[in-house]
Amino acid sequence: MNWSRIWKISEALKKVTDKVYHFDAGGSEAPYIVWGEDGSTDEFYADNKLESRFITGTVDYFTKNTEDPNLEKIEDAIESIGMIYHLNSVQYEDNAGIVHYEWTWKHGQSRAEWN
Repeated sequence: MNWSRIWKISEALKKVTDKVYHFDAGGSEAPYIVWGEDGSTDEFYADNKLESRFITGTVDYFTKNTEDPNLEKIEDAIESIGMIYHLNSVQYEDNAGIVHYEWTWKHGQSRAEWN
C-alpha cells in the first residue's frame, strides 16, 4: 500500500485551516479538523496475495459557526485528492457548544500502484 497517498489528505485539509490533526486535536479550540484512517474494505485477493483494497477513514470538523464556509472547502479538499467521501453525520455537542461534522472517506489502490 502506498501510504503517502493517504497522508495527502492532511496536506489538502491544511489548505482549509492550519488546525488539522491526525487522530487527536489535543484540546484545540474550535474550529479545527481531525482526520484518521480506521480500516480497509473491498479487498480483492488473487493467488493468495492482496491485489487491491480501499483504506477507509474519517474527517471530523468542529465549529461554533452553523453557517461555516469551511464546510464546502473541506469537501473540495477531499475531492481534490481523488477520495470518495460522504457526509456521515452532523451533531450538536451541548457540553462544548460546537457542531461536529463527520465525513467518511475511502481511497482505493491496486498492487500496481503500491510501488
